[in-house]
Amino acid sequence: MYWRTVGVASKASLNKQTWFAKTRMLAPLCVLLLVHVAACFTPDMLYDVRWTMTSDLKGPQLPMTTAGGHKYSCFLPNQDEDGSDVEHPGLTQAHPMQLVSERSGQCLRYVEQYWSYEFCFGTHVRQYHDDRFTDEEGTRSLKTTEYFLARKPARGEFELLSEAPVIKYRDLNKVRRPYYSIKYIDGDVCDLGGVPRETEVQLICSDGRLSGIVRVEEVATCSYVVIVALPELCSSKDFVVTAVEKTPIVCVPRDGAPEIPPELNEIQAQDREFDLQVQEAREAQQKQSLEMLQRLNKDATKQELKQQFMQQNTQAHSHSRHQSQKQPSNSGHTHSSKPVDKFLSTKLRKGTHCFSGGGKDWWKFELCPNKHVRQYHKYPDGREDVILLGLWDEKSHREWYRHTQPDEGRTKDMTLLYTGGDFCDAIGATRQVQVKLRCSTTMPEGQVSLQLAERVTCKYVLTLRSPAVCELLDSADQDGVLRD
Repeated sequence: MYWRTVGVASKASLNKQTWFAKTRMLAPLCVLLLVHVAACFTPDMLYDVRWTMTSDLKGPQLPMTTAGGHKYSCFLPNQDEDGSDVEHPGLTQAHPMQLVSERSGQCLRYVEQYWSYEFCFGTHVRQYHDDRFTDEEGTRSLKTTEYFLARKPARGEFELLSEAPVIKYRDLNKVRRPYYSIKYIDGDVCDLGGVPRETEVQLICSDGRLSGIVRVEEVATCSYVVIVALPELCSSKDFVVTAVEKTPIVCVPRDGAPEIPPELNEIQAQDREFDLQVQEAREAQQKQSLEMLQRLNKDATKQELKQQFMQQNTQAHSHSRHQSQKQPSNSGHTHSSKPVDKFLSTKLRKGTHCFSGGGKDWWKFELCPNKHVRQYHKYPDGREDVILLGLWDEKSHREWYRHTQPDEGRTKDMTLLYTGGDFCDAIGATRQVQVKLRCSTTMPEGQVSLQLAERVTCKYVLTLRSPAVCELLDSADQDGVLRD
């Protein structure tokens, strides 16, 4: 079990995005670590919590109590490093801008399940989706929905070359990677806050496994990070990668506590459920990838795009499940609930409880049954950025359900439509979301997991999986509406 100290660059440090669930019972320890020995920790440090009955370790130790009330004494690592290597001036005379100068004007593209991304050196960063359709006369047309995340670099190439480069570090796939940062500005105006979008482009060495655009993240509202791996940078000593080693924290039980906290059983059960969801998501993505390639094969003029898609899709499968936020309206995050709730089915049926997901990502999402679905980000001072995805309206749902019959042939699903969300300029209509309640026979009783995905621009699917849904299947009427 391990976690990172607070830092934007640590988002993908864990091999699974159940970071919150894995560390919730260790929260008291985390707080103590940050309060008492914060000077010893940096965002690039990875920790491994080890549980043992006895220990001959000496040094600083702090008490920790799990969520279940079990007490432990945890020995803190001795850190001799001062963290001065988090960033440093370039070690070689070759400036990163010189190494990539021949790429000026070239564009790289990154394809995800719905959105695609384009970074053109020295010009812009763009997010887009192409819809291809054929009218009644057989004429093929293309409609593009796009957002410019930035339209120009904040500083010119000459100005950047006149200064010594500052090399920073981040963890990517559990490898500590140096990067050089370039800020791009003047993107499309953000609906939330009314300010232009901006993007930080982080250039790293391409080591054979990573190439081109390898990740796009939204790290603040309408503020993005694009990670670009380039072979040209590998010739510089500044960009040598090093493995991230885990620093041990040893915890010994106190007052009769077991060697390993019982809460781990719950986390391990969530891990198994998570693995199942990842496998399902990969199979769905592979199917969609195949369908896209089949469409592209029909048009010879799309050969270049097809090759780019195949390259990027291979990269997407090479690293662990990546679910980052780019647009407030585009999320796909799985989140397992924390406590075991014996009254979960009642809460789902009566709508007396709201369920949240999103983990550590900038944008969280919330389902309040019989009320609303929304995305939000809450600031420390209590302010919130909110996007309403849909409101519950029984009449609208029944009309839609009778027309589409979304659950026909499905014995373990119930689908509810929430309409009338915030207006979406891209489609000229309000947002809406289908809430799929799915019976799970593999999860522990009283548990729930959530996943939100944008399948079509401003139209979403929120999937709630839980054994509690199995208890509700017989209580739904002919239109899928739950009744007491």
